[in-house]
Amino acid sequence: MCSFCHKPQWEAERMIAGRGVNICSDCVGLIRVILHEQELPEAVVPELVERTHALATGAAADAVAVRERIDELGDILMRRSFYSIWGLLSFPERGGREAAQVRLLRVLGAGAGATVWEGERARGPVRRVAVKVFEITRVTTGLHLWRFLRGLRAMERLSDPPLPGVMEVLWVSQDRLSFVMPLLHGDLRRFEGPEAEALRVFRGVCEAVHAAHLRGVIHGDLKPANVLLDAEGDPFVGDFAFADVRASARRSVCEDDLGTARFCAPERLQGQEATVAADVYSLGKILCWMLTKEPPPFGPNVLDGALGAVVTRATAEELQGRYPSVAALMAAMG
Repeated sequence: MCSFCHKPQWEAERMIAGRGVNICSDCVGLIRVILHEQELPEAVVPELVERTHALATGAAADAVAVRERIDELGDILMRRSFYSIWGLLSFPERGGREAAQVRLLRVLGAGAGATVWEGERARGPVRRVAVKVFEITRVTTGLHLWRFLRGLRAMERLSDPPLPGVMEVLWVSQDRLSFVMPLLHGDLRRFEGPEAEALRVFRGVCEAVHAAHLRGVIHGDLKPANVLLDAEGDPFVGDFAFADVRASARRSVCEDDLGTARFCAPERLQGQEATVAADVYSLGKILCWMLTKEPPPFGPNVLDGALGAVVTRATAEELQGRYPSVAALMAAMG
């Protein structure tokens, strides 16, 4: 696992191992850019690695002081270098910066780490938009900001070219830590269609999530509220890549009766990183909820037959007992 972003080794393209410290290739690249752009002393990184290792292994004589120093070093590497890292991102600005200006109309919802507004753009192909604004005070400390930037990198991979069924990012604002998406009204929490329609919608969700997995992006917070429906009832999966930011910003992960905790894999509730297996688990919970109209946790044998068997395997407590991929889950559905 990376000592900086906590990415598991099997998800990293490359992992550099040190004395008790691992750094993934993504973090190495960011650190090099930061050192180059900000002309920071090379000693910053070794000191950060050394102190992180001391804290993790219990070798630090004064854990409080070491943690404070780590925060200071993280501030040097992250907050003061934020805008140089923005230059590495290549989100398309549809119509240019002028077309991206948005007038905020009303708050659609607010969570522990962000507020979602309904907005209106004066120009551009999409006029009515949703604007997600992340609270700067909640993402600019060390690990929060690192995860936020990693989330932006993930969104970049999803946007070029855009994936069917995944909410497309129209524009990203560095000034407000926000991004703009098409506004869709309604999500799976209001879904009341018959079984055939439920299976069609669910398969669309699975296809979008699987396509994201193929690009190396895990969702980590799949639930009915994150699956939006357009006027034709086709699903669009939103909120990719920022589950770690949200989870680290709140103490309780249960937001409402159909919130995160009810659809979250058990290992995620214990603080582990998001994986393909975690997304498979959440999809199994969503499928059972769509077919039974009962919120989890579900009782035994709540769903019979072949679909019940699919749900049972997808939501196995142990990671090894679940489908190895979303593609395997879809294949089991027939």
